[in-house]
Amino acid sequence: MLQSLQLPICPTYIFYNANEALDWVARTQFPKVWKLRNGAGSSNVRLVSSPGDARRLITQAFGAGFYPAPTLAGDFKTKVSRHRQQRDWGQLVRRFPATLVKVWRNHKSVPRERGYAYFQDFLAGNGCDTRITIIGNRAFGFRRLVRPNDFRASGSGRIDYNSKAIDPRCLELAFAAAAKIGAPCLAFDIVFTAEQRPVLLEVCYRFVEQAIFQAPGFWDRELVFHPANIWPQDAILEDFLPNLKPCGSAKSVVKSNAFAADLPTVRQQL
Repeated sequence: MLQSLQLPICPTYIFYNANEALDWVARTQFPKVWKLRNGAGSSNVRLVSSPGDARRLITQAFGAGFYPAPTLAGDFKTKVSRHRQQRDWGQLVRRFPATLVKVWRNHKSVPRERGYAYFQDFLAGNGCDTRITIIGNRAFGFRRLVRPNDFRASGSGRIDYNSKAIDPRCLELAFAAAAKIGAPCLAFDIVFTAEQRPVLLEVCYRFVEQAIFQAPGFWDRELVFHPANIWPQDAILEDFLPNLKPCGSAKSVVKSNAFAADLPTVRQQL
């Protein structure tokens, strides 16, 4: 989709045939980044350093496949670091039985990923990625720092909300991408090439609401910054409700534009 819209993206290589993937491995340069098509918090992202590592992943991809759901021990170092900062070890122990059940259900309900191989170029020198979330005419932005001794930013929990650190080109790229895709609410992960050119790494339609609310404000399409703490649900409702035509029982929910602006009341009644 991004290629067809002529948007700048990180070079990506996708194969649906094992032999074609193996032929590519013999010709390409490493390291490369290996991914699954779904997942969150970098749980299904690995750095592939050699042709041998790539061949092993391809063999599994076109064989037994991979469980996309995170395991209990997945991303262990990041989890330990996060709990050490939050000092919530007691809550962690109390949640442990429920966490075991959740992991077991995820592995039962989510099928294995198989039948494809998905690689991207490794763009060195990025100490963070820039997450720009577009909701209507607003752009919420923050940087996610990579994990210590790692290359992955998503899921690190190390968020920099300094609005002055956001490159305006990332905002322009995210606005342009959302407009071309035709979606009112999308989150874009952006990194930089060796030539310091911003490129799209991934696009997400789901994200952590708290991260958006904690942002110090948003930019409009003219890249003017507006200080505010806004829940993404409220931003969506602000755009949606004025265009909702009252009909039948909807009249009791949306009586006027003035009432539509009273978002806490609307949320409660909905």
